[in-house]
Amino acid sequence: MCVECGKQCHNSCQKEKVITKYGLPEKKTVLNMRDPSALTAITVKNTVFVQKNGNDSTGLVERFDKPFLTIQAAETASLASFTSRTQTSRILIKVESGNYTGPITINDFIDYDLGNSVISNSSGSCIKDKTTAYTAVTNGAYSSIIYGNATFVGSASSSGTLGVTSVNSGNLNLLIHCNQIYGTSYEAVLLQTANVVIYANKIYMDKNNTATSQCINLATSSGYVVNPSLEVYNAKIYTNQSGSTNSVIEFSNANPGLNENYSKLMLVNCEVGSWSTTRPAINGDHTGTGFGQLTLKNVIIYTSAGACIGDDSAPSILKVYAYGLYANRNYVFGNISSAFVVGSLSLDEDIIFNQGNTI
Repeated sequence: MCVECGKQCHNSCQKEKVITKYGLPEKKTVLNMRDPSALTAITVKNTVFVQKNGNDSTGLVERFDKPFLTIQAAETASLASFTSRTQTSRILIKVESGNYTGPITINDFIDYDLGNSVISNSSGSCIKDKTTAYTAVTNGAYSSIIYGNATFVGSASSSGTLGVTSVNSGNLNLLIHCNQIYGTSYEAVLLQTANVVIYANKIYMDKNNTATSQCINLATSSGYVVNPSLEVYNAKIYTNQSGSTNSVIEFSNANPGLNENYSKLMLVNCEVGSWSTTRPAINGDHTGTGFGQLTLKNVIIYTSAGACIGDDSAPSILKVYAYGLYANRNYVFGNISSAFVVGSLSLDEDIIFNQGNTI
C-alpha cells in the first residue's frame, strides 16, 4: 500500500511505499526518477579516475562517473582533496588503459594503477620525484606504488625515463610494476638517491652513440645524503643491439666510504645484454669514481665484446655478491679493492641473451 495515497502502488507515485507482508508493514525506498543525477553518481572512496573520455574541467575525486582526462590533473586534485594521507591511509589514481603524456610525479602515499597504458614524455621524465622531502616510512612500507603493466617511453635528451634526482628524495621508497621502461634518447633509469624496486619485463636504452649515458645509471654525488639503492626483478636489461659504446649499467660519482654506504644494485632473475665495443656490461664510472655494491641472484650477462663486469676507471670499487651468476665473458677488475665478496662467476662462451633472438 502507498503511504501517500493509501491505495495500491502505481507508477505515478515516486515516494516511499509500504508493502504488506504477512500482515506486517515493510518499508522500501524507491529511486526518484525525477532526479537524473541519482542515476549517474558513482562514488568510490579514496580513488581518483583518469580515462580517455574524461575531462579535467569537470573531473571529481572519488567519482567513477567524473574521470579526469590527464594524470597531472588527477594528481593536482588528489593533493588538494586528500591532505591527511599516511602509509596506511592511501589514495589510488586509477588510469584506464590508453596513451598518456607524462610525467607522473611521485607524492607521498598516492598510488597508481596504470593498467596497460603507455606513458610517454618528450620533454622530461615519465616518472619523476617531487622537489620537496618525502615522509619517512616504517615497517617496509612504500611511499608510492605503481601497479599494472604499463610501458614508459622517454624521448627527452637529458632526462631519465625514470628519474629520481632531487637531493630531497632520500626518504623516497618506490615500488614499480610495469611492462617496460624505455629510453630512446637518454637513460631508462637515472637514480641519484632513494630506494626503488622495479618488477619489469624490459628495461632498454636505444641511444648508441655515447659513452656518457647508460641504460641504468646510479649516479650520485656529495650533495646527496642517501646513496641510491635499486632492486630489479625478472627483467631483460639491454642496450642497442646494432652496437653501442655505452655500458648497460653504471655506478658513477658515488660517495666513497664504508661498504654499506655504496650505491647498491640487486638484480634477481634478470638477463643483461651488452653490445658495447669498449665498456663492460656493468661498470664503475668510466671517467671518475664509482663505488658500487652489486648483488646478483640467478643472473645472465651477455656481452658482444667487453667484460661482463668491470671497474673501468681506476678509483672505482665494485663489491660483487654473486648467488648464481653466468656470463659469456669474464670480469676485469683494475682496482685491487674490487672483488667477488661472495660467490663466483660461471663462465661459458656459449651463453646467449634472449634465447639468441633479436629483441
